[in-house]
Amino acid sequence: METSTKNLRTITEEDIKKLKTEINKAIAHIARGSKFDVDTIRNIIAKEYIEEDDYTIVCWPYTQELMTNIEFHKNACLINDELFVDQYGSSAYFVNKKWLKENF
Repeated sequence: METSTKNLRTITEEDIKKLKTEINKAIAHIARGSKFDVDTIRNIIAKEYIEEDDYTIVCWPYTQELMTNIEFHKNACLINDELFVDQYGSSAYFVNKKWLKENF
């Protein structure tokens, strides 16, 4: 099974403020004429909300087997970010590692 570890966490009001600050820094950086591409901004956002160890990326066709479990959608999130879709495919999911281990 092709996997990569990622952890998702709940976004708090403080997290949103931090994210806005980071985005504003990126915009100021761009305004000064410095090189700062879209992928760099995506990485800033992902770094704030995705950490290692709790989630893994599961790709097609392995996701098909996981979908048979009634709790799948409570423990998985479809990857729909263009950067990740290009890398892992259109049917890849972030899946809770603990749930995966307990059920498969």
